[in-house]
Formats: sequence, C-alpha cells, structure tokens
Amino acid sequence: MNIRQRNKWLDGFNLRIKTQDEWMEDIMKVPQYARALVARMIWWDYASERLSKDKWEQFDQFLVPPYDDVSPRALINGLMLCGYTKDRANTRVRRAA
Repeated sequence: MNIRQRNKWLDGFNLRIKTQDEWMEDIMKVPQYARALVARMIWWDYASERLSKDKWEQFDQFLVPPYDDVSPRALINGLMLCGYTKDRANTRVRRAA
C-alpha cells in the first residue's frame, strides 16, 4: 500500500468511527439550505447498514420534505465541513447525481 492509498484508507476509517453526536455536531455547521441533503448522504454512507435497534434517530429530522434544490458545490462544501476530504466529497456528490 502506498502513502496515498494509506491516507485514503485512514480518511475513510476516521469517518467510520465518528459517533452520531459527532456527526450531528458537524452537520449543524452546514448551512441550513444544504443540511438535510448532506445529512442524508452521510446517513447512507455511514449509518444505513445499522440494525433498526441501533439506528441514528437524530437523523430522522432530515427526512421531512420540503427538500431544497442544492448545488453540487454546496453539497461538496457541506460534506467537507463534516470531515470528508475534497476528493471524497466530489466523488460522493458525483455518485448521487
């Protein structure tokens, strides 16, 4: 494994070990208009495989419409505020499009 691969793996690992409270603290830094979409992306990336008894209930507040139309740039910036690297955020937003 080269240094770039190692850093990419560590980046993903550091995001996987964040707690629900740590994620919520970061999500609340995202501008209101992008917060729900950013939170849902994070949920799909890091919480969707949890059993229902272990679900992250704090994320439920972001499931209610209406959903704002948010630019890809705003989503990338929001994910970066939550700890995603620029490359990871770009890739994530492209996958969602």
